[in-house]
Amino acid sequence: MDDATLYSTETTIKGITELIIKVRTNHPDEKVIVVSNSDAFLDTIAEVLDREFRKNEAIRRSVGRFDKTLTGEPRWNLVQRLNDPSDDLGVVLLSALNNGWVGLNLSGATIMILCDPVWSQDLWDRLVGAIRRLSGTRPITIYDCCTGPVAEAAKVIREKGKIDLQV
Repeated sequence: MDDATLYSTETTIKGITELIIKVRTNHPDEKVIVVSNSDAFLDTIAEVLDREFRKNEAIRRSVGRFDKTLTGEPRWNLVQRLNDPSDDLGVVLLSALNNGWVGLNLSGATIMILCDPVWSQDLWDRLVGAIRRLSGTRPITIYDCCTGPVAEAAKVIREKGKIDLQV
């Protein structure tokens, strides 16, 4: 992750939505990707953001939803909107970490917020690679919202590629 900055932060819906609002306030032209395996979790974040964006003109942007049910032209249109710097799409919520969207070029975003532990190095590399800038002209920021023992275990497993169980 030579061209990305990694931060750890709170993993609650309130903490994540506050982080998104802070990012949108401090970096109004940057696009954000929020990644989780839970559709319900992302639905709740989308609802909170919708309310907050209506209240605050400074951070108002569109929220798009990208999951395994989005196919064909709507899928392509969302990717095009994300990668178009003139589009008002500011936040994209992605579900299904392991399938449904991996392999897409989502380089229109510079900020990624991970809401679930990422257990494999391959998946980690694909997540980071989805927003990695080919030209390297703009920095990438990743917020890992997973904290505590489970997140630490995921990090160890990613780095080692396996887990040593001692009984």
